[in-house]
Amino acid sequence: MRIALITLTCMICSAATLFSQTTIKGKVYDSISKEGLIGAAVIIEGTTIGVTTDIDGGFTINTDRELPIRLQVSYISYRTRYVEATSSNSSDLRITLQTDAVVMDAVEVKAQRISQKQQQAALTVESMDVLAIKEAASGNFYESLGNLKEVDVTSASLGFKVINTRGFNSTSPVRSLQLIDGVDNQSPGLNFSLGNFLGASDLDVKNVEIVAGASSAFFGPGAFNGVVNMTTKDPYSFPGVSVEVKAGERALFQRVVRLADYTTNEAGEKKFGYKLNWFYMEADDWEADNLDPIDGSEFNADNPFGYDAVNVYGDEDVSFNNDNSDNLLPSNFNGRPGLTKWLRNGYKESDLVNYDTDNTKFGAGLFYKFNPKITANYGFNYSTGNTIYQGDNRYALRGVEFYQHKIEIGEPDKWFIRAYRTSENAGQTYDAVTTALRIQEAQMDNGTWNTNFLTFWSQNIVPFLENNENAESVFQNFYNTGLVPYRPDTSVVNSIFFEALAQGFSDPDSSVAFYNNLMLDLIASEPALFDSLFQTNVDITNSLSDEFTPAYFEPGTARFDSIFNDITGRTFAEGGSRFYDRSALNHVQGEYKFDWKDINFTLGANARWYRPDSRGTIFSDTLSYTYARDSL
Repeated sequence: MRIALITLTCMICSAATLFSQTTIKGKVYDSISKEGLIGAAVIIEGTTIGVTTDIDGGFTINTDRELPIRLQVSYISYRTRYVEATSSNSSDLRITLQTDAVVMDAVEVKAQRISQKQQQAALTVESMDVLAIKEAASGNFYESLGNLKEVDVTSASLGFKVINTRGFNSTSPVRSLQLIDGVDNQSPGLNFSLGNFLGASDLDVKNVEIVAGASSAFFGPGAFNGVVNMTTKDPYSFPGVSVEVKAGERALFQRVVRLADYTTNEAGEKKFGYKLNWFYMEADDWEADNLDPIDGSEFNADNPFGYDAVNVYGDEDVSFNNDNSDNLLPSNFNGRPGLTKWLRNGYKESDLVNYDTDNTKFGAGLFYKFNPKITANYGFNYSTGNTIYQGDNRYALRGVEFYQHKIEIGEPDKWFIRAYRTSENAGQTYDAVTTALRIQEAQMDNGTWNTNFLTFWSQNIVPFLENNENAESVFQNFYNTGLVPYRPDTSVVNSIFFEALAQGFSDPDSSVAFYNNLMLDLIASEPALFDSLFQTNVDITNSLSDEFTPAYFEPGTARFDSIFNDITGRTFAEGGSRFYDRSALNHVQGEYKFDWKDINFTLGANARWYRPDSRGTIFSDTLSYTYARDSL
């Protein structure tokens, strides 16, 4: 038994020795500024085994060699240094490099970010490198792009940012192209880029280039308003684990994790690599509570009979029977005094939208190097969340999902073949404006509502203004309960009418016009009174309830929640306000560059196939067709 235990112990020790690895960690600094040097080469002397330093100047080398190990550290414009890693310092090497100063004649260096042909065109290229992205003080690097020249970032919501360039300011940039590692990051159904709702996280973005202005000649017709070109980090140059946590106002809390690594073969060549990215953001979004009149509104906020507010839906002037301006005569002459043009009360956006915003993104990438030049990779990206999108209307994105698959093989700056697919699921996304209108229609259509409103005005408000006995039963109670500020002691309408008659007009039309002006002056001089009368009549109209007409759906009640869930649960084609969208796009492209007789050639081809699936809520994709050959 003892012999067996000794034998087993020897085997374990031998196995541990056979598979043990030496790990060397450290950091490379500038000898003067003491800042970490990104991209410095650290290799084991006499071999090709090594790494480049990360964004902070750190590095980690795993090898099966035993300590001590001599390292060669080099960096452009710095003197190469040799350092020996021993058992006492291998876990925390601190290496400083000195600049390599060389006296020489003045040399003018001109960087060329784009080709000579592109330089001759009217292109403006702005960029953010990995350091600028890391130091971005905003919620994410996407917002910091607005600091670049000729670049504007429109915030439709906290979770939805839209980039515009050179004056093309829009919340729906259908002709702006956004690329991530060469993949078009547009929504297949909505046909424009979704900002950073589906995109790379701060920790995985290597650099961003923005081409401001028209770029169709170089990037295709989708780049009329500009190009946002993002490049992410590969696991070979940026291995390791990175974690980021951000917090801010409006309960903003953002967590990001990136994990990347690679393996090498016996010759020390990098072969298989992978990276994983996870992103989660939550916040309390901005509330759309602007109750000012819309631009160009016929009425201001002081109009006692309503106005079209910015973030109230259903109060628009879209009716044909909501104007009594030409019929202000007393009831004895079949008139309806005290009422001009009125608007139906609508629903505030805050009653229709949940402003809790969140966004979850997950990405994975697998990489394989066939040789130092040719690399193949597969990438998968997934995004889901809830936010608000500002387009023609206000859209509540609820449970929207995006999936993206990409496979690519190629040699940098020589050739590539790339294929990708983007698909989406609109989830429970709905149109907030249409929701308000559908709820109103569920009560009664605008024409019927206006007819009832005018009827109740004649039955209740007119007797009050004319101080008839019929008003005692209704408006004495309104006055007693404070619904109206006061009750006239004498007939308001009749006194104005007799004043008009006293002018002695021989022309009846002139007398009526004079009377109308006096009535309008009264309305303008007593806004509190007529506002109270209007709101009271609105309440009377909305309280109408019978077997054919339900009462007003009051926000915050079970009745409102029931009709809201019913309408947002049905698509537009079904009489609701929900989007159905499971569209997809598939794209294949390739490129090959070669030289012939000092001439540079680039050959390329691409094909794109859209598969719309919106059940008629976005596209007319539910129609049926009869082809001519089928009818023969």
